[in-house]
Amino acid sequence: MQLYYQTDVSFMTAFLLFLISIIAYFRLNRKDTVSIAYLITAWIIVFVLLIEAYTIIIDGKNDPFSVLMANVLNSVLFAIGPILTLSWFYLIRSMFAPNVNIKRWVHVVLLLPQIISLVVVLTNPWTGYVFSVENGQYYRNELYPIVTIATYLYMVFSLIIVYQNRKTITKQDKILLFVSFTLPMFGGLIQALYYGILTIWPSVAFGLILMYLFLQQRVIHLDFLTRAWTRETFFLHIHRLAKSQSEEPVSAIYFDLDHLKEINDTYGHIAGDLALKKVVEIVKDTLPQNTIIARLGGDEFIALMTHIPNLDLKQMVSVVKSQVDSFNMQKKFDYPIGLSVGYGEFNASYEHFDKFMNHLDQLMYENKRK
Repeated sequence: MQLYYQTDVSFMTAFLLFLISIIAYFRLNRKDTVSIAYLITAWIIVFVLLIEAYTIIIDGKNDPFSVLMANVLNSVLFAIGPILTLSWFYLIRSMFAPNVNIKRWVHVVLLLPQIISLVVVLTNPWTGYVFSVENGQYYRNELYPIVTIATYLYMVFSLIIVYQNRKTITKQDKILLFVSFTLPMFGGLIQALYYGILTIWPSVAFGLILMYLFLQQRVIHLDFLTRAWTRETFFLHIHRLAKSQSEEPVSAIYFDLDHLKEINDTYGHIAGDLALKKVVEIVKDTLPQNTIIARLGGDEFIALMTHIPNLDLKQMVSVVKSQVDSFNMQKKFDYPIGLSVGYGEFNASYEHFDKFMNHLDQLMYENKRK
């Protein structure tokens, strides 16, 4: 009965995740790196669940073929885990901290647990340090915890990145991300503590199902072209800030791309799109990591910074403009890009945030005329 229960869980979870991945294939943007990575990961997990189901079926069988398959397939399962979570770490980093440069030695340190885990797993058929198959029965051995820790270490790193960038994530997305991360970690902990209960891969699958909901929300909350927040998401965030009655400083930079219409008319709308993407990229690279950038209109954007002490907005705007000038000097585009900017700090002199934005808009317009 236990055998049928465990295989049923693996098969049903694999089937459910496969259905979700098919829906995701048609509904997510398949040109988006994150969506592609999600689909590949989902299909790998489906494959892993089927492998796990087969290892359950042959567990206890002592014929040579079953013993061989048990050793091979369990080695595959142990090898895939750290690779998947390391890939997921880099994916989360590309989503939430793409502008943070990581030194080469840090990458080496990140790869070290991966290398150790792979060496231990790939040599297991000769050493038997991770697991062994005796009389057809699977047993954990002394280095099993090492491989498990190497797998979940990257999940912890990913959670740290999400936590560091929590201010740029909407409340709904935070909940989905938190649950999608903690489910696999909780499932892994249960399986590590209680031998015979297989919860790692089903919990990873359910975490991926929740991650699909996050990606769907991401499509709603982010502007497709620039990956900035949409106008609706931004004002929902402002509404929540107002309700929280926080007295911490809120600074903003209101900016737009100069001469977008002329760029579109002369070089085409693709050129205009590239200019918009490059402007947002430069601003993201220059401003603090937790800055929220939202697209308010065709060529209008706002960058919102909260809880940043001793912030010198004037200096920050100067650096942004110098970065734009440096890009123009490289002549990567057939046309120069330029910014008009208004900036300030929201305080008690403004009754509502709308009035503050109108003030910034006026400053931006005045700067444009100069």
